[in-house]
Amino acid sequence: MSVLTVTAPAKINLFLEVDGKRPDGYHEITTVMQTVSLADRLTFEKKAGKEISLSCTDPRLSCGKDNLIVRAAEAFFSLTGERFGLKITLDKKIPMQAGMGGGSADAAATLLALASLSGKKPTEKELLSLAASLGADVPFCLTRGARLCTGIGEKMVPVPAMPDCFLVAAIKAGDAVSTAEAYRRIDALSYLPRPVGPVTEALETGSLSLLSERLFNRFGQIAPSYARGEAILRGHGAKSVLLCGSGAAFFGIFENEHDAGEAKRDLVLTGYAAWEMRPVRE
Repeated sequence: MSVLTVTAPAKINLFLEVDGKRPDGYHEITTVMQTVSLADRLTFEKKAGKEISLSCTDPRLSCGKDNLIVRAAEAFFSLTGERFGLKITLDKKIPMQAGMGGGSADAAATLLALASLSGKKPTEKELLSLAASLGADVPFCLTRGARLCTGIGEKMVPVPAMPDCFLVAAIKAGDAVSTAEAYRRIDALSYLPRPVGPVTEALETGSLSLLSERLFNRFGQIAPSYARGEAILRGHGAKSVLLCGSGAAFFGIFENEHDAGEAKRDLVLTGYAAWEMRPVRE
């Protein structure tokens, strides 16, 4: 096999609490992450030589050595000791700096793709360790469904996926927030960490209504205001609205596809970029 195309699904956080900053500068978190159907698409082509080239459908994205896809490929080659040339094409669908894990998903997809293309396949443990070295969300993005994640995100326990529903995510131009900046703002807050138990218990029941009542994201305190977008989502029947990850995208939960579609339409008419999605169970 010399050419492989894979998808890199986005994620949302059903719960996200920052438990404190560690001496090494990383933050301890407690989060429940859920894979969704919105996804980037990556094509990998093995080439002669050792060069890694990356191109992307979104010209705003850097395709140099700083890109997480390139870093993931370099890390994979360092781990296995194998090296070959790569031409990588990224069809970008997940919004950038939105809290939906686009970069992490792309890095995870790269590790999985190279494990398939390579003659030296790392173990699952090695892949997870490599993923954790690339970013807090990358280990989760190697999986599908839902996980309760702690530590810096690398300690994962499977939990029931959210009940079937329709999701609409949105972000307004100019509201993007870097993860580093979001955490700097969180560090300035004073609060008692909230327990995750109510959310995992709601997932166990399979009740979408109960889950919608218990969603929580600490970054909602410091994110750009999305009150207008929330009003549109709720006006079309969203059961709950929550920030995506560290922001600045947000999402609403709907019981039927019609209401979700109408909400997306009105968001776009109001100046938001918006996407319809479904939870991915496995």
